[in-house]
Amino acid sequence: MKGNEKIGITAEAVALMKAQVGDRFSKYFVTPRIVKLNSVVGRVFSRDLLSNVFSKRLSLAKDMHRAIKDFKPEQLVDLGAGVDTFGLEYALANPHYPVIEVDFPKMMDYKQRMLAMIKKQEGLGSVPNLHLVSADVVMDNLMQRLKHDLKRGKRTLVYSVGLNTYLNSGQYKSLLHNVNEILVQLGNNSAYLSHEPIKAQHENMTPGVSGKLLRSLVGILTGNRSFVHFNHESDLKSYFQKHGFGSVEILKRRKDNLIYLARV
Repeated sequence: MKGNEKIGITAEAVALMKAQVGDRFSKYFVTPRIVKLNSVVGRVFSRDLLSNVFSKRLSLAKDMHRAIKDFKPEQLVDLGAGVDTFGLEYALANPHYPVIEVDFPKMMDYKQRMLAMIKKQEGLGSVPNLHLVSADVVMDNLMQRLKHDLKRGKRTLVYSVGLNTYLNSGQYKSLLHNVNEILVQLGNNSAYLSHEPIKAQHENMTPGVSGKLLRSLVGILTGNRSFVHFNHESDLKSYFQKHGFGSVEILKRRKDNLIYLARV
């Protein structure tokens, strides 16, 4: 994933989406670049199409965050955290539980600087239970990177939002190997929460000619391809079981994604 080590347009776009609906902290991550790009894209594509894409992405994030809260983790690990501010919100609401965000060094350095500004502007003071860890979630040994921040036997949730479709098959396999190792080391109270588009669902997310053009433009701007790893729900479950997971529970069958909880 070395080629993805940058402050991505996708991350900035999600921050803009959340800021537009009044998210308290996301506004700090809205850059002039993404505001200008949003204006340009808005002149090319219909507002209905863009509104539909934005609402689906925000709805997915809300469903994932609801699933996190329902799990009631005593330790929370966000893989590929980017500039998402849910970790900060969760850390503030649960000061006795560690929240660990993992991403590339450049992203974590940037986020560390922005968090310092947010704390000052919002009068938050210190947030000692929020930990930023610099690591490549695919290439690095994550358990080695996280062992000083995680405690065995605690109810732990590892999760990722908007990450998996940027990984090719080899990277995806490596990510799951890392996740599996963490869950094995931490014990039976741990699980992995994520989401996957099934092939037919993915194609229907942005339908029509305009949808295809928008997907192509996003790929060009971000420098990333989008990968769909499974054709059917049964493929997802079989793949996880083949790679060391004992069970996969489908928490929600959305029109655009399956939200699932995997355990070893």
